[in-house]
Amino acid sequence: MPEGITAADIRREIRELGAPADVLATAESFGEDVASLVSWLREVTGGGAQVDSLDALMQNWKVLLKRGTTPLDAELCAVEFLVMFDEAIGDLELAECVTHLIEEATATGSPQALAMCRALAHLGPPKIKATANRAANTLASAGVKDRPWVHSLGMAEFVDAYGYSDDDGSQQTIALEFRYNKSKHVLVVLIDHELGGGIKDCFLSDDTVRMLDEMRIEALRNRLRLVVHTPENAARIVHSALAQRPCPVEPEQREDLGIYLPLLRERMRTMPKPDRLVLQPASADAWESPIAVSDFTGSGGRTPPAGRSRGGRASVPVVHRIKVTITGSTPPIWRRLEVPSAISLVGLHEILQTVFEWDGGHLWLFEAGTNTFGVGDLGMPTKDARRVTLGQAAPRKGFTFSYIYDFGDDWRHKIQVEDIGAVEPGVTYPRCLTGRRAAPPEDCGGVWGYAELIEILADPAHPEYEDRLEWLGLEPDSADEFDPAEFSTDDVNEMLAQLVQTPTR
Repeated sequence: MPEGITAADIRREIRELGAPADVLATAESFGEDVASLVSWLREVTGGGAQVDSLDALMQNWKVLLKRGTTPLDAELCAVEFLVMFDEAIGDLELAECVTHLIEEATATGSPQALAMCRALAHLGPPKIKATANRAANTLASAGVKDRPWVHSLGMAEFVDAYGYSDDDGSQQTIALEFRYNKSKHVLVVLIDHELGGGIKDCFLSDDTVRMLDEMRIEALRNRLRLVVHTPENAARIVHSALAQRPCPVEPEQREDLGIYLPLLRERMRTMPKPDRLVLQPASADAWESPIAVSDFTGSGGRTPPAGRSRGGRASVPVVHRIKVTITGSTPPIWRRLEVPSAISLVGLHEILQTVFEWDGGHLWLFEAGTNTFGVGDLGMPTKDARRVTLGQAAPRKGFTFSYIYDFGDDWRHKIQVEDIGAVEPGVTYPRCLTGRRAAPPEDCGGVWGYAELIEILADPAHPEYEDRLEWLGLEPDSADEFDPAEFSTDDVNEMLAQLVQTPTR
């Protein structure tokens, strides 16, 4: 048992293991008498409590035994486990407790014990790396087989670095892209010079193309200069920030730093070691080459940043070209639109209401990846659609997301980003480029109800024919005014022009 463990620590551990209420009550009766509590536990469990605790901890490492596990998976498993374990042991010394865990795990001779030791020898606290490495070698010598990811562990290669800073130099964002075999990932680092020049946030993404697109749009939207750094300059910037005290502000930032700072420090080992550290806030002169067209036309298949001159500064605002299709409509009902990238999702909602001639009297939301955006109480957790722009929610060409209107009729719209580019001089946005078929009337029962409506109106002998005409506000002699195939780009743009009279959020 680790030296210095308290009765409260033991009770917390058996509570986390799911001990029943009567066992917890008895454990409480021992107060701070650790020796008596441990003796009683051994008596009632036959010494099994320790084994059960070890088994529970080792479950965290079984994921590394799965086929297809990557070195990055192993690194993330290690740093996330250490954060969880540190929180679980409270005031106890992390290195001492991890060392004890390694000793117990090694005695089991299990494959997950070897996986744990390999990961901790690579990315664990400095005090336990040697212990973990010795234990891993002991297990391997005993015949326990290493998983394939072990052979590439620690062999990540630096690929690229890019970023931007605020005009006043108060905050700086730099993205560091690395490669493990054929897979890429990117670490994004936020440095706050007003809070001492330390790292304010750090997070990881394995979608490197999307991250570049998101940063490109953010830079364009704020008229900042997105630039490519040389390896030397990137290393100098990040090493300087690492030399300062971290400065997270939000709880999520503190959580991110606990997980990703060890990984960032490990990656910096693969980058040039600067002769001297730049501890002052970076000025515009510290930035390297602006991202140019050639940087987006290589093997990565990237396209030039929209709205950027070759000099590197955003010259014009940016627009999204999107195709919006009512899901399930046959024949398809759709609109192709150009919308300012900086518009909020509430503003996009108003545009969609206009182009599909909805009345706006029902609940609605957007779904983008794992995120849901709306306004007010929708009966489900959502992010505020007023605080998210189209460019943030759909940051790259080819991105697809959904708009749902009227939870009863369930009008679902598939929105695909066809392109992101600079505005055209003299053009008013939003605008409709083209489309197909008339918009379904409000409250007609969704896609299936609309199909039924069209079928009934095509048959004057149908018993519901006159009722449906009346519902539409049409007389029998004017039934031909309802034409589901009709569409006019000019009419839609006229409605959008009226919407622009009242500025969209």
